Formats: sequence, structure tokens, C-alpha cells
Amino acid sequence: MSAPTPLTPAECDLQDFPFMPLHVARLRDSDLAAEGHPEGCWYAVLLWAASWHQLPAGSLPDNDAVLARLCGLGRDLRTFRKHRADALRGFVVCSDGRLYHPVIAEQVVAAWKSKIEQRHRAECARVKKANQRNGTEIEPPTFAAFLTSNFPSSVPYLSPETKRNVPRDGGSKGERQGQGEGQGDSKKDDKSSSIVERAHRLPVDWFPSDLPETVALLAVQWPPGRLDRELEGFRDFWGSKSKDATKLNWDRTWHNRIRDQHDRIMRENRNGRQSANDGLGINARAANAAFGPLGASDERVAAGHP
Repeated sequence: MSAPTPLTPAECDLQDFPFMPLHVARLRDSDLAAEGHPEGCWYAVLLWAASWHQLPAGSLPDNDAVLARLCGLGRDLRTFRKHRADALRGFVVCSDGRLYHPVIAEQVVAAWKSKIEQRHRAECARVKKANQRNGTEIEPPTFAAFLTSNFPSSVPYLSPETKRNVPRDGGSKGERQGQGEGQGDSKKDDKSSSIVERAHRLPVDWFPSDLPETVALLAVQWPPGRLDRELEGFRDFWGSKSKDATKLNWDRTWHNRIRDQHDRIMRENRNGRQSANDGLGINARAANAAFGPLGASDERVAAGHP
């Protein structure tokens, strides 16, 4: 019997995703939790976490020495082999010679899809800005075309019904979702009028429902408290806006806000950590930015010391 096809795309890389979903009830009610040795269960969790950042994501090498190290056992192969059955419960060897766990692979594919969708949105935005700048009318790539050109091995892993095109017309993404082009002017007018009738302002007591998994995977990477601050700003902006302030679905508008802000927030977070760790005071960093690197004596003056 031939080995199965790998459960995640060969190009799948989630090393910039520090968060891995853990379905509590699924783990609690699993055969591993019911039958496994506690030590073996712990090694299993460690291997799940290790597989998240392997290449391809969701896989492990079929090598006991490496697996023992990933479990935190160093060269203690004897202990690893004692608990190997529990540690690798559910993993299967695929045709590329690596180990895959179906449940982890399911989460990996969802996260990978969200990453590709974000890159597709960025590419469409780039094309749109280039058109505005150059007076051209180049069509942005559809999701299917973008996927095929940039991530060919991922095509079989993504469900066709989830491949969406990013709308290219004006307005926010929240406004544009659900608007079909229709066939003929009358149908288009009917569709537009029904959209106006259903659109509404942000309710005063509105609070978002639980985030979809792909959006939650982005938000969980943000610094603590940042999601709450973004939500507060989102409510203040749309609550005070007087023109063009109606949406069909406020939850979707909020989800799109998170997607749009993700790259900027992660970039700010990285830059903030670098600034906090450079050993300079706030005044010295400001002087650095304005006038170039300072000498040791200059830093003391900028920091307020003689």
C-alpha cells in the first residue's frame, strides 16, 4: 500500500505565526487523553507545537533522534522510545517521508490560506495604486490566478468555493462584499436598491461576534490590548461618521478592518521591540532619527546628563 500524499502543501511556511490553535474539547475528549501516559501526552503536545514551525508546516521528520530533541529530551532516546507510541499518536508517514497529523494539518491549511489571502489583497491594492498613479487599467489577479502563479503546490489544498476575488471598485471592503455584478441594467439596479434597503448604521450597542478562525489567527499575534484599542477606535469612527456610514454586515466590516491593519500592527510591534532593546533613552533615539547615530557623549547629553 502506497503512502498518502502529504497533508499540507510543500511550500507551506508558518514560522511567522507564533500562535497554534488548540481545540480544548477535542483534546480533552481524545483517545490520547483517555488512554495515554501523562508523560507521553506532554511529549505529544510538544511535537504538535514543533510541527507548526517545521517546513512544510504541520510535519515532522521521521527520525527518533530529532524527535527526542524536539520533545526536550536531548539525546535520551530510551525515554523517547518508551513513550513514542503516545507522543506520535495520530501521526502518519506520507509519501515525502515525513510525519503528519491530520488534525494539525487541518489547522495549518486554514492558517496558510489566511496568509495567502492577505498577500493577494496586498497585491490587488498594489495594482490598484499603480493604476491610479499611471492612469492604466491593469486588472488585478483573481485569487485563483495569484495562487497558481505564486503557490502552485497549494492549489489542491484550498477549497474552490473559498477562493474569492478582491473587489476593485470604490468604497470599503465591507461595503463591497456581497455585491454581484448581475446581468443587464435592470437586474443591477434591483440589486443595488436591495443593498441600500438592507444597509444600516452601526448600532449604538453593537459588539462583534466571535472572530472566524482565520481572522482570530491574525488578531492573536497582536500585542496585548491592541485588539481592544482597535475595536474602540472602530466604534468611535463609525459611530461619529455622518456620511457613507451604512454597512450590510458590521461583523464582516470589523473582520476586514483586522485583516487590513494586521501587517501594519505587526510591523509597528517589531519596530517597537527593536527600539525598546537598543539601550538608548527616548531623547537619544529621537536625536538618532533626526541627526544620525550619536557618539557616547552625545547620548548622555540627549538623555539629559551633563
